[in-house]
Amino acid sequence: MNLRRHIMKKYMYLISQDLQMLFANWAKEFDFNIPGKTYFANISQGIVCDLQSIFSREREDVAVQLISFDQMYNGLQKKLSSRFNDLIISLDKVYLPSNFQLEINRIVCKKENEWEDLGECSRPGFKSIDQQLDEICSSVNGARVTVVDDGCWSGGSIALVLKALRNRNINISKVLVGVFVDSGKLSLDIPLEFAIRFSANSVIDWICERDFFPGAPLGGRTVKIDSNNGGTNKSYGAYYLFGMGDYANWASLQFEDKLIRSFTQRCIGRSIALFNEIEELSSKAVLMNNLSRLPYGIGFNCQDRFVDVLERQLVKII
Repeated sequence: MNLRRHIMKKYMYLISQDLQMLFANWAKEFDFNIPGKTYFANISQGIVCDLQSIFSREREDVAVQLISFDQMYNGLQKKLSSRFNDLIISLDKVYLPSNFQLEINRIVCKKENEWEDLGECSRPGFKSIDQQLDEICSSVNGARVTVVDDGCWSGGSIALVLKALRNRNINISKVLVGVFVDSGKLSLDIPLEFAIRFSANSVIDWICERDFFPGAPLGGRTVKIDSNNGGTNKSYGAYYLFGMGDYANWASLQFEDKLIRSFTQRCIGRSIALFNEIEELSSKAVLMNNLSRLPYGIGFNCQDRFVDVLERQLVKII
């Protein structure tokens, strides 16, 4: 009798659900209509299933796990309820926007076909980090604060902000994050609370679903663009897909080109379907000018219809 060996999945590849909230904010700003929660839930499941299929080809001990928006949001709100007197300085504008919002992100650039990490910088269109911090500290005016972010792994971004706040004599009561990937080595010298905790030994990577969705606000890594980019104040995102960003190092997708091309095609297909649906619901086209995040690595004109741009890119990948 043949016995099939049951292999327990020991490692997790984490995906944060954030597309619906991002597109809801975008639609309000640019006057579009978007589909409902079920539509975006199906997108999330599609991404998870495609990634699970890729990993399953190479190894049987990996489970791709979705962290739902509600799980993250409700977890943060519950933790904050015990500190209702604190002012909130937020590094995250998806799960917990605040009046004291620090617009900070990691910036990259591409030189001679190689990606270079330029470190933390202000988001495109916003004042420098120091200027933002000065304004926040002036408004806080000595009150006790909680610093909030969507998650923490290495802790580099949060440590940078905490040091800058301490230098401005801000009274920090605690740090609160949605996802804490605990390596046992993080030391912030300030109490850290979290909505969800994972052991770093069991996590391959943790990615936001927007990073796999061309056209998603805040998707991918922010790319530094030369000032002669036509004068636009839009940000450029290097999505974690074939021909766009460094998916191997940024998203731990170290697989053969054929698998990544196929995954990229499916991701672009989901984006085409969503923007077609948005156009149908809004009775107007979505042009490149209407995006808040322009996809790096794809050729386009500002007045092009985004779906047409995506379909041209799809043909190049096949």
